[in-house]
Amino acid sequence: RVVFSDSDRRILRDYYRVDYRALPPGLARQGKLPPGHAKRYRVNQPLPPEADWRYLPYNVERQLTRLPDGYVRVIVGADVAIMNVRTRIIVDLIEDIHD
Repeated sequence: RVVFSDSDRRILRDYYRVDYRALPPGLARQGKLPPGHAKRYRVNQPLPPEADWRYLPYNVERQLTRLPDGYVRVIVGADVAIMNVRTRIIVDLIEDIHD
């Protein structure tokens, strides 16, 4: 089974953590979608063709557990997912990583 390890989850949460108290007023909410407007992705479902995704930064990816061939970690909206490259099925998901 291909999943995020506890260590992977900790590394990703630490990397994407934002201290909103340190931001100037008004900036803390910038870029946040209102509840219900964000697209939700689900485990065991394919990533839609129109979904905008990107790879994790190299400096983060190299700290994480190695994935089996055919799987990649991707950022989709505010989530980080492990996706099967051939089928585009999401096999594990950390939601609202930018939260």
